[in-house]
Amino acid sequence: MKGEPEVIVYSVDPLIDENDINVDVEVRLSDGTRWSATVFTVDNLRSLLARHRTTGKDGAGLYAWASDMVVVDRVSDASLRQLVDRLIAQDELPQAFKPLHPISD
Repeated sequence: MKGEPEVIVYSVDPLIDENDINVDVEVRLSDGTRWSATVFTVDNLRSLLARHRTTGKDGAGLYAWASDMVVVDRVSDASLRQLVDRLIAQDELPQAFKPLHPISD
């Protein structure tokens, strides 16, 4: 996504259903620091739990977790930009996202 800070979205699936998806997000700040989290929608958590109940995978639907999980209503460029901007404005990015190693030149 264009803008400052740089927000990069990594997803195996295309962003077809912004209400039922999870994506990995990297934030690159102008000071060179990088931050990462997995952003889940509420509906995606429900879908994952239901699927795991039928497959027996990952706690058989009893729980869902991910390190550095952030839960939102929907995933879109605008909502992710708003999320990142709000976390930075509230000085909460270091609590919600995990730090990544700087990129070497």
